Amino acid sequence: MKHSNGEGSVYKRSDGRWAASLMVNGKRHTVYAKTRAEAAEKLRGLQRLAHRAGFLPDSGRLTVNDLLAAWLQTAEPSLKPRTTETYRQLCDAYIRPAIGELRLSRLAPATVQRLIAPLQKQSKTRTAQKVYRVLHRACALAVLWGWLPSNPCDRIVKPKHTYRRREVWTQEELQRFLHGAREHRLYPLYLLLIAAGLRLGELLALEWADLDFRTGRLTIKCGVQRIQGEWVFSEPKTKGSIRVIALPPEVLAELRRHKAKQAEQRLRLGGE
Repeated sequence: MKHSNGEGSVYKRSDGRWAASLMVNGKRHTVYAKTRAEAAEKLRGLQRLAHRAGFLPDSGRLTVNDLLAAWLQTAEPSLKPRTTETYRQLCDAYIRPAIGELRLSRLAPATVQRLIAPLQKQSKTRTAQKVYRVLHRACALAVLWGWLPSNPCDRIVKPKHTYRRREVWTQEELQRFLHGAREHRLYPLYLLLIAAGLRLGELLALEWADLDFRTGRLTIKCGVQRIQGEWVFSEPKTKGSIRVIALPPEVLAELRRHKAKQAEQRLRLGGE
């Protein structure tokens, strides 16, 4: 049944779908649904938004792929390289193949729910959570820019993930490992990793200039990650990650031996 201009209308299309239509500022906005009740609810949402904002956003012919591309480009300057790459991989592996060609105007909560449901059934709860968060952040940008009237990810049953407690070595196991690895070429790396409590990326980014043998202090100021086959250096996640660590005498002694071995290797290799 149709209503007067400004009140909107709900009607059934010839293809069996239901539509809700609302005229705002001389422009007609139409959304679609499977049932009359769903269409009526969408119409009420349009009316509330039009009353609150005085206009309705128009996503036009934009697709989910368009949104993901715009969001990644906008978010990249404020993200760590590894985070950007992770978001891009999640988009390419899970979101784009499933709903990438879908018009933004047809992106509904049920669509998002169906997107993450298979991951949950496969016990990939952590991946489901990540996919949900990526799409939620992208849709938040769409709302900010007026591409979407509201965030469809706000109205779904959010995926949950339970973190498993990690088992750690006992002191005896740790000593056994260090004893067994003593003749290994990476023993200095293992020893420093354990003694200083570093992240692997922080450890691999260290240079000799970061270590003061006189005071025994090691400065942690950046990290490195391998992204798309290349090593990418970046600042730590937080300011608190930039820190100075006092190393035990036995670790300093091992690092001195390691530095001497490096010097010998350089002499043998020459210009290479």
